[in-house]
Amino acid sequence: MTEENTIEKLKYLAENIQLAKLGKRGKEAHVNSYIVIDEYHEWRTESEDLFSQFFDESNSQYSKFISLPRTGNGHVLMHYFNQQYPIFKLLINKIEKGEKMKIENPKESHESKEEKSIFISHATKDKDIVDAFVDVILQGGLSVPIDKIFCVSTDGTKIESGADWRDSINESLLSAKINFLIITPNYKESEVCMNEMGAAWVTSATVLPLIVDPINYKTVGIIQEPKQIEKLLDEKSLDRIKDIVQKSMEIPTELIRSDRWTAKKTEFLIRVEKHISANSFDVPMDRNAFDELIKQNTDLESTIKYLIAEKAELEGLISELKRAKDKQEVETIIKKRTPSTQFQEFLELTSIVNKLLANNSSIINGIIFKSYSGKEVTIQWEGNKEDIDEAFANDFIDEDLEVRWDTTTEMIKIKSALDKVEKFLSKRLKNDFFQSYEENFDAPMKLNNKKFWEEVFEISVSFS
Repeated sequence: MTEENTIEKLKYLAENIQLAKLGKRGKEAHVNSYIVIDEYHEWRTESEDLFSQFFDESNSQYSKFISLPRTGNGHVLMHYFNQQYPIFKLLINKIEKGEKMKIENPKESHESKEEKSIFISHATKDKDIVDAFVDVILQGGLSVPIDKIFCVSTDGTKIESGADWRDSINESLLSAKINFLIITPNYKESEVCMNEMGAAWVTSATVLPLIVDPINYKTVGIIQEPKQIEKLLDEKSLDRIKDIVQKSMEIPTELIRSDRWTAKKTEFLIRVEKHISANSFDVPMDRNAFDELIKQNTDLESTIKYLIAEKAELEGLISELKRAKDKQEVETIIKKRTPSTQFQEFLELTSIVNKLLANNSSIINGIIFKSYSGKEVTIQWEGNKEDIDEAFANDFIDEDLEVRWDTTTEMIKIKSALDKVEKFLSKRLKNDFFQSYEENFDAPMKLNNKKFWEEVFEISVSFS
C-alpha cells in the first residue's frame, strides 16, 4: 500500500472511532464493542508503523504517541485515543507537508525560533483580559519575549497571515512549556476553547487553569484538585504564577525586580477589574440547579399533557350532552363519564411506567428494580454484556451496575413515574380499590416486590 493510501486509511479509521464515541454508528458499534476495539488497535498499530519511518523518540510527540498502554476495555482505549488523536493529526500533517523530521540534534530543534514557550487558551471575547495578562504580567512584570508567547488575539502573538490556524495552534500547544487556560463564562461556552483545554492535558507542559469570577472551583468543570487551579485576580495566585514562569522559562532573577513586579501586579489587577466591572459576566448555573430545572420542566410538560387530555375529555362530554334526547340519556352519559376511580388512576400511573420500561431488556429492568427497591440482588452480567455496555455507554448505569437516576432524561422520567406510583400507594385508599386490585393481580402491593413489577407493570425482570 502506498504512503498516501495508508494515510487515507488511517484517517478513515480515526473518523470511524470518533463517530463511535459520539454514538453515531448504531448499537452494534459502541465504544466498548469488539468492532471499535479492533479498529482502535488496527489504527494504532498502522499509525506507529508509519510514524516510525519518519520519526524517532527524540520527537516528543511521537514518543508520547507510542508510550501509552495498549490494554483495557473500550472505554479505557478511548481515553488513550483522546490523547493520541491530536498528536496523530499533527504528525500526519508533517508527513503530508514533507517536512524534515528525523533530527540529528534535538537541542537545536528545540531552540528553533518558531517554537513558543507559553500557550494561552482563551475566549476571543476575553481579549482585553488576555491583553492585560500578556502586556502587564508576562512582558512587563516577567520580561517574557513576545515571540515566545502564543494566543490568537494579542498583537505580536497571533497566527501569521497565510498559515493554517489549526496547524499553528497544534504546534504551539505541543511545543509550549506552559499552557495557560484563562477560564471565564465565555471560555466555557466556546467549543474551540474546550477542545484546547482537552488537548492541553495531553502535552508534557505545565498546565495552569486560571479562573475568573464567577467561575469557581465548583463550576470550573476540570477534573483536577483545587490546588492545581489559580485565581487570575488574586495576588498570591499571581505570585505563584510568577515563580512557575520564572522557573520554566529560566528567567534570571535580576530581570524580575520585586518592586517592579509588585507595581505591575497592582496595575494588572486594577486594569482587569475595571474591565470586568464595565463588562460583567453572567453567573453560571451549577449542575444541581440545572437538574432541578430539568425536573420542573418535565413535571410541567406532564401537567400540560394531562390538562390537554382533560380539556379534550370535557369537550367530548359537552358534545355528547348536546346530542342527548332526554334526561335518562343525559344520566347515562354522565355515569359513563364519571371521573376515574382510584383503581383507574392507579392503572394510568402504572401504564406510564410500562411505556418507559417495556422496550428495555429484562436485565436492564432487573438493574432498575435493584436500584429502586434497594434490595441486595446479585446481577449476573455474563451473557448480557452487550445490553449492560449499551446502558453504561448511555449513562443509564454506572460501573457498579447502579442506576444513575439524575444523569439522563430517560432515567429522570422513570424515577419520576415510579415515585408517583409509590406516592399513590402510600396515600389512604378506599376499600373498592383493594377489591379491584385483588380481582386483577396476585402480586403483593409493594414496589420492592419483583412479582409486582412483572404483573402490574407488565414487564420482564431478570438478574442474569
